[in-house]
Amino acid sequence: QGWLPLRVSALSQFAVHSMGLDFLRKPQGAVDLHKSGGGNPSLSRTQLPYENLSKRFLVSTGQYSQQYSSLYYVRLELLGEAVLRAARAKWGGQLSNAQFLEALKKAKEGGECVVIGTLYKSMTLKPSVLHEYMKHLAIEGPMDKYISDSDTLYLEDQTARVQLLGNTPPVGNVTTGLIVAVRGRMSDACFHATDYCLAGATSPTPGPAPSPE
Repeated sequence: QGWLPLRVSALSQFAVHSMGLDFLRKPQGAVDLHKSGGGNPSLSRTQLPYENLSKRFLVSTGQYSQQYSSLYYVRLELLGEAVLRAARAKWGGQLSNAQFLEALKKAKEGGECVVIGTLYKSMTLKPSVLHEYMKHLAIEGPMDKYISDSDTLYLEDQTARVQLLGNTPPVGNVTTGLIVAVRGRMSDACFHATDYCLAGATSPTPGPAPSPE
């Protein structure tokens, strides 16, 4: 068992004599990370020149042209028919076909109707680029939550936006972008809801027929 250390020692001596002592010396330009007075062996790291190429990713001016309105309009187009079918199934025996409106702007003051649109959740504590210029809130640092009791719901489509009051979806349980049908009446430029309806889950797609084998 004593031959292994002797063999390693002999190999080390061969490497030293063959390569010289240059490979044991600190590289030129290396930074010595050894703590003075610590008694630990020195740890050196070689510094290499580099060029910072990340400046092209820096945003120098604010660009606010990219909005999400087109995404919400497409979602309304795709889910509007499903929500309308669910609303007719729920209230069709109580309301006429004319009371299911195709646009928010057609809702008349005082007349009961059903309107379909996209929910917008107005959140007072939600970070906004406008807060950089309008100091309505004295909030500093990260927040634990962005919802508050002052949050309100709006219903919008391509034609109008109205605030929802009354029996609306629970404000704390919904988010902006939800497609919903709301039953109620327009009054004082707000829509006073008596009930609401969602599209519900889609029917499962039939799978392939089982193989006889």
